[in-house]
Amino acid sequence: IGLSPADNELYKLRAENFLSQLEFDKALADYDLLVQRSPESAEFLERRAQLHTSLRKYPLASQDYSRLIAMKPNDVSLYLRRAWIL
Repeated sequence: IGLSPADNELYKLRAENFLSQLEFDKALADYDLLVQRSPESAEFLERRAQLHTSLRKYPLASQDYSRLIAMKPNDVSLYLRRAWIL
């Protein structure tokens, strides 16, 4: 990351690595950065929503799922995931 700080793929890989090591706060920080850098990316937003759900940060997860639904209104699974956490 030090050599390519603008490479989102590296941050995504690091976040996944943090998750595998159960370092959830560090993974969340990377997903926050990715969503900030690429707000149009449903992939990054969905990964963050899933992590918020796992961490029981339901209001934040709900916000992410609402944004995802606006991006992908025909994806029924997003409505179900948001309903599950409400």
